[in-house]
Amino acid sequence: MNYADFYTSAEKVLIDSLVSLWLRGKAKELAYMRHILSKEEPLMAEPVFQSIFPWESSKETFGEHATKLHILSPSFVEALGSDKVDEEMRFPMRRCPYKHQTKSWKTLLSGEGKTIVVTSGTGSGKTECFMIPVLQDIANRNEKDCVQAIFLYPLNALMKSQQKRIHAWCNALPNKVTYAIYNGDTEKSKRTESFTSKFFPQLVTRPQIRETPPQVLFTNPTMLNYMLVRAEDKAILEKSQGKLKWILLDEAHTYTGSSAAELSLQLRRVLDAFGVTIDQVNFAVTSATIGDEDDPAAEQKLKTFVSQLTGKPADCIVVIGGKRIVPEMDAAKATVAIESVNAKYGTKISLADIERLRKKLNANPVLSTKQIAKQLDSVISKDTVKSLEVINALGDKVDGLNKADGGKAALLPSRIHYFIRSINGVYACVNPECSRHKKVRLGIGSLTTYQNTNCPVCKSKMLEVVTCPSCGGLIVVGENSTSEGFRMHVNTVDLDNGVFFDADEDLIESEELSADDGRARQEAAGYTPFYFAKPSKPCLRHHTHVEKHVFNHEKNKIEIAPDDADKATVFESLRHSENNKDLCPYCGNSLGHVNYLRASATQMGRALATTILDNAEGVKNTDSEILYKGKKYIAFTDNRQGSARTAMGLNQDVERAWIRASIFHKMADMRLERIEPSGLTDEEKQTYQYLSTQPKEALPPFLLTELKRLEAKKSGKQVVPAPPEVSFDEISTALENNTDFRKLYKHINEARGGKGAENTTVYLRALLIDQFGWIPKRANSMETMGFVRLVYPDLKKGKVSGNSFGKGL
Repeated sequence: MNYADFYTSAEKVLIDSLVSLWLRGKAKELAYMRHILSKEEPLMAEPVFQSIFPWESSKETFGEHATKLHILSPSFVEALGSDKVDEEMRFPMRRCPYKHQTKSWKTLLSGEGKTIVVTSGTGSGKTECFMIPVLQDIANRNEKDCVQAIFLYPLNALMKSQQKRIHAWCNALPNKVTYAIYNGDTEKSKRTESFTSKFFPQLVTRPQIRETPPQVLFTNPTMLNYMLVRAEDKAILEKSQGKLKWILLDEAHTYTGSSAAELSLQLRRVLDAFGVTIDQVNFAVTSATIGDEDDPAAEQKLKTFVSQLTGKPADCIVVIGGKRIVPEMDAAKATVAIESVNAKYGTKISLADIERLRKKLNANPVLSTKQIAKQLDSVISKDTVKSLEVINALGDKVDGLNKADGGKAALLPSRIHYFIRSINGVYACVNPECSRHKKVRLGIGSLTTYQNTNCPVCKSKMLEVVTCPSCGGLIVVGENSTSEGFRMHVNTVDLDNGVFFDADEDLIESEELSADDGRARQEAAGYTPFYFAKPSKPCLRHHTHVEKHVFNHEKNKIEIAPDDADKATVFESLRHSENNKDLCPYCGNSLGHVNYLRASATQMGRALATTILDNAEGVKNTDSEILYKGKKYIAFTDNRQGSARTAMGLNQDVERAWIRASIFHKMADMRLERIEPSGLTDEEKQTYQYLSTQPKEALPPFLLTELKRLEAKKSGKQVVPAPPEVSFDEISTALENNTDFRKLYKHINEARGGKGAENTTVYLRALLIDQFGWIPKRANSMETMGFVRLVYPDLKKGKVSGNSFGKGL
């Protein structure tokens, strides 16, 4: 990933998405909001960097851990390093494991009943720290049809990520170790042996797991709780009595407060249900560090937490952290690489600068872009994008840079972290005397995406901005009390609809809140909501009542506008003259719902999905069935419902983008195929000679059009034909035979567990109906974006009777 390219493209995508979502079709408002988000209130924070220097390795190879250190058994080591294991999952005999892996294996296999807590960072091989000793112990014991190890993960996705590795290793062992992933997706019905044997040593159905419990059980706390109380799972517990020896807790730091207390009690119930004591079970825990990892107090705090969680004494817990080392560079090759960077970016970086920066990056948890750039060039450090370009260039691998083995390495290997803020609303200062954005602000006032009770410049009360769901007009909303004055409205959106989850995550619509519901709650508190705007022309709706208001910022009151009031200070509200309901001052439609200008973290993630994938690296596999060159990214939210909705929304975004692009390109190709070359054929020459001699006023329209076409061809211009009218059947046939469409169908169907559309024809029809079977009120469609025009042949052929116009048609 190119750091600078992603930063600039992500920022542009986010701004374009938000302004077009909030202020569709309003040029002045779009330009103003774009200026705010790009110049004054950026959506992206300054990126920070982490070291990715290699972890400190053991002196002994993997093979020597058996032959020399005698930590592992020779047969086990040979199995994991053999050609039977896929190259990606293989642990080569000659590879030197990391020091923290060696320490973990030695501790767990010492027979002293120690519990380990591995705190090394991402990519440090934490999985191997616990999985290798557990598998060796289970393989050596060779006790079948009983659960001997429980791997407890907080998320199903984390279990799934380990499946390939555990399957490869369990299958490679002489005494194959059985395992199962037991969660809500596990097959409930009994399957034939011919079906289940294809997956061995994985047990893939619940009846299979109950009849012959796996030696290693992957599950989550919720499913584990069901297993302890469900009658159907009683057989698993009965067959595993006294056999459980290992429990892994992954990402233990994610359990806090009540969830940690619940897990602690659950683990004690697990020991009781499996008929073992705390002394008979070894725990392996992975966790982030708590505080400074070099601080003894922080280590003791972590031990105390794990002790309370597992029930193991603190003096039996060993905290194992990894250490990154800064390899020595080949000075000559480093100097050449640095000179290349200096020549490209006009910098004056020296070898000493790079060596100093490598040590500083490795010694600190993170460094900001500016902190790194200042070490390199004081001028470039003032520009974030240029700084990222230089840091990115320093991350390119250089042949022979690593002095120890002559291998490829980067001058400054790093991992970048981007941070994007969510937006809880857009707010307006309605004081016309405020100096903020005096020359460019909108009629309703100056806007900001930072929530403040008072304007940071003039200290007047701020109000939230919404848009009318019908016309998109900007409206300021607030609450007014005859005694207390006006204020920003109280946010009545449910807590679950906060930054990380919205009730409506569809990017087509903004978050909505019922005005009537809000009114009832606010009036009860003594405040009445108001909806003010500044329409440029009167609303034409009948049975309405217009009121004009001015804000008295000194008294914090809303007053009736006098007849001679300055127009710049006057706001209007509109109500129905009969039922007194609030109406949009622009179009007169009901304000039962209004669109709040907000953007949650999940919405931002959906908007950036394509950008992230475009900038990710593809896999080397050339399989034609692989989508997007094998590029993937993982998105997390803090609740399951939000994750499910986001996943569904992302699939929907991909489907809509594909069908729109495919239809447009197919139509464009069909039009291009009809372009005629310049110059006239013999037949066209005869037609042209005849038509050119006729008076133009005497030619019927179709012949006049033909004459113009021939004149254009004769002059040497290519004639672009009118867009062709294509039937749904014709476009469907073309799209259904598209290779990308078949990949999309296969991918989506597999993602939905084979429960998607029954075949490609049904799936394609659903995509077409989604595009053309409804007319969105304010969302974009292929018609509103000008890509296609729908033609209705029967209506086109229809004729209006002579007296229809007299009847008002």
